[in-house]
Amino acid sequence: MSGFYRDVWTANSDSCVSTNLFLKAYIIKQSDGDIGIACFNTAWRCTGEAGDVDKGNLIIGERVVDHAIELLRSTRIKIGVLHHPLYWLNESDQIAVEGRLQAAFDLLACGHIHRPGPELRKTTMGDAILSQAGCLYASREWFNGYSIVETDSSDTAIVRLYEFSDQRRKFLPATRVVDEGIVRYQFSSSGGTSANTLSTILRKARPNIRRLANDQIALAGTGEQSRDIDEHFVCPPLNRLSQAIPASQVSDSPENDRENLLGILKGEENVTIVGRSELGKTTVAHYIAVKVSEGFGDQVRFPLIGRFAELESKDGSLWRLFRSYANEVSDGATTKAFVESNPVFAIVDDVDLFDEPRVKALGLLITKHKNVRWCIFVRAAAGTESLWKASDNAFPKTEQYVIGELRRGAIRALSDTYFVSEDEQDRRYQSLMEQLQRIGLPRSGYVVSLILWALKNRSQGELLNEAVLLQNLIDHILGRMDYTGALRREFDFTMKSLVLQNLAFHFKTTNEVQFKNDVVEFVIGLLKRKGLRYDAAEIVRAFIKCGVLYEVSETLSFRYRRFQDFFFAGYLRDNPADIENICKGERWLDYTKELDIYTARFRHEKQFLAFGRQIIDGINRPEPPLSVEQLEDYLSEGQNLDFTQAQLRKMRKERMTAEKIDELMDKTDQRIAEKRENEARDKAKTGVEIRSNRVIKFSMAVEMYSEFIRNLEFVDKEVKTAHLEYCLTCWETILRGFLSGLKEAIDDLVHDIHNGGEGSSKAVAAKVNKKGSTLSPEKLSQLFRFIEGTIKHVMPTIVAEIAYQNLGSEKLVDFIDEQIRSEKTTAIRTLLCSFMLLEIDSSLAITRISEFYGSEDTPRWVTAVITERLYSYYRQRPLAGATRKKFEELVVTLEMRLAGESRPRVRGNYLSALKKKAFKEPKS
Repeated sequence: MSGFYRDVWTANSDSCVSTNLFLKAYIIKQSDGDIGIACFNTAWRCTGEAGDVDKGNLIIGERVVDHAIELLRSTRIKIGVLHHPLYWLNESDQIAVEGRLQAAFDLLACGHIHRPGPELRKTTMGDAILSQAGCLYASREWFNGYSIVETDSSDTAIVRLYEFSDQRRKFLPATRVVDEGIVRYQFSSSGGTSANTLSTILRKARPNIRRLANDQIALAGTGEQSRDIDEHFVCPPLNRLSQAIPASQVSDSPENDRENLLGILKGEENVTIVGRSELGKTTVAHYIAVKVSEGFGDQVRFPLIGRFAELESKDGSLWRLFRSYANEVSDGATTKAFVESNPVFAIVDDVDLFDEPRVKALGLLITKHKNVRWCIFVRAAAGTESLWKASDNAFPKTEQYVIGELRRGAIRALSDTYFVSEDEQDRRYQSLMEQLQRIGLPRSGYVVSLILWALKNRSQGELLNEAVLLQNLIDHILGRMDYTGALRREFDFTMKSLVLQNLAFHFKTTNEVQFKNDVVEFVIGLLKRKGLRYDAAEIVRAFIKCGVLYEVSETLSFRYRRFQDFFFAGYLRDNPADIENICKGERWLDYTKELDIYTARFRHEKQFLAFGRQIIDGINRPEPPLSVEQLEDYLSEGQNLDFTQAQLRKMRKERMTAEKIDELMDKTDQRIAEKRENEARDKAKTGVEIRSNRVIKFSMAVEMYSEFIRNLEFVDKEVKTAHLEYCLTCWETILRGFLSGLKEAIDDLVHDIHNGGEGSSKAVAAKVNKKGSTLSPEKLSQLFRFIEGTIKHVMPTIVAEIAYQNLGSEKLVDFIDEQIRSEKTTAIRTLLCSFMLLEIDSSLAITRISEFYGSEDTPRWVTAVITERLYSYYRQRPLAGATRKKFEELVVTLEMRLAGESRPRVRGNYLSALKKKAFKEPKS
């Protein structure tokens, strides 16, 4: 093809904007809007052999299409020209490029097959006219002709087909193909006369929606290669809120997680997704926006992302909430009227349930705008304990999901994108998992990316906490910051940090999303107070360019919320008076993450330990009904062994049984709602805070206190030991609270089964009892007791995992081990500590569990609790060497104890079966 490249492809033109071997792009200037033409080279892999040998082997290239879309982004009409039809491409390339071509181009013109056949393809990805050309003249066996496509601002396209007539020796309207040789298309979904129709604006917005999503998954400012959301996004697990408790034991794959998310989008319900900070909620939000823009949903909708902080609690305007994002992705084409009248998929990010005025305003928007389907991302305050508030109080008519930590397969997939060779991929992946296990950070895309960047660029295996990771990354970003304005002297690292620290404090205490002009004005005032003569606008521009600040339309925020937390902690260090203000009353509720980063950066300030305990002691928390002794008695109440798994499965399959269970669960929800209504009425009368709110605050305070203990590693051992003991007592209290609530709920259910219920639940119970069922009340009660037994034995595992997320640190191993070996330690505390230790030092933890379980007199409930923890652990962690052998021996001991066997031959059979089936990490 050298002659083609030399004489045709490289020919110069004033309208040509780009030329390479795979693409040639033109922009033709017009008064009513520019026209963009992308000519794709589909022939570079052609052999020219007969028999359609090239069919299925050609490639355009996904990145080539992306580059063309970006080059022509500003044009009104986009035309794609390619010689071969798309079905001649390699299957994988066709899948990769067809949707993007369909979504971004108005007209796709191809040839090669010499057939007429214009068509309008209306897909979820968008509308595009496909014009297949004939040949001007090859031979009589082919259609010899051409077509002219006409369009105007009305979104109407007219295709005029012309065919060569042998008799008249000229081109005439192709009436044998279509009447009058003319085809008319309305390629706007609405068929209206406005240029700003849904399909038109979607077509314009898709590249920008993808660009913002790609920006979100990149570690901005690090110089890393740009990443594509489809290729590099790893979806975290999403479980229904009702499945939140057993979610940690679900075995699934990253591929299924993504399919599950797409399945949620295809439904019609509003969705609430709850998750802890930095579990990747914003990244999921951007991925959803991309997929919705491509047609994955209940119908064609325009996706919009709004940050909760942008919501005005007074006027509650839908347009104000989404205006910044809408203007950014559509270049100003989206209007208030468009958003309020067209199908919209509204995504609200980082909802703070404690900001009650904004929560109320959001609830009113959801009720008012029927054209909108909502997806609400809620920031969980304190693990699963706070999830009911999202479900019951704030957004009751939404499907509730909990976002979990990444699976190992997803982490490996993300890790592999950073390294080339398989050897390095395996080695770095093992280092990554070791870091995650040692420092107790959440297994999210954000944290994994931070650690991978550190492993690739700086870290050589040293212990890293999140503050160190952030410090490394921010040092690198600010070191690359390009400040080009005129300076009286160098704008050094200290000055950069000073400005960002003050900005972080300003954003946190006013609004986390600010207009750009307001930010510049704030920096001007700051520099004036410091007596410094710098260009404030240039400083802000440089912060945006290096990736610390994030610009959407005319608004600014910190690129990651953790960046803001990091600089806010630095501000507190320089302004100790503000720490005292935060510690007053309940202001700490709004600053838990900032104080976590502060204590991780400045690891010797022991006064925070006293502050954490003071907060806990100041909360008028309700005491769980079950004491430690009663808790052990409750756990020892065994399941009915005659009630076999086979019977359980059989009864769950019977339709009426399933209905009955579901209605009883609905009744439980009603009972909880009743209790909270009573609590609210009591608060109005007595002024005493609602019990459930006090429980949440207590959980938040314990988590923050745990983080202080983990972070403040330079505090004296005696001081830290005393605080750790008190902290573990608090975690025992949380466990007692969970199990007390479970016992109360099941007792109420069983009571209603036999007595018809009380209050409004009586009608529900009566309705259930009217229906025929194969289950007697006794058997149904037995079923719920069986469920109770299963849940209560897994609850210590769940609490231990939550505690580990806040206390987990390699430097606390000796402290935790000391608690396990203490004669004063209760059985419950020994198990909680052993389970936490299992995540940090698995070999030592298995040894301690084996020692604790060594006696033949060990209560049966201990066997059940340990079994649940080990079952959860071995499905998530591969074991090797001596640790694996110790783990196998412990599991066999448990199996033998449950089976009531002690013969060596039977023991050997258990061990043999175990080795065949377990302890293998699934390939990803």
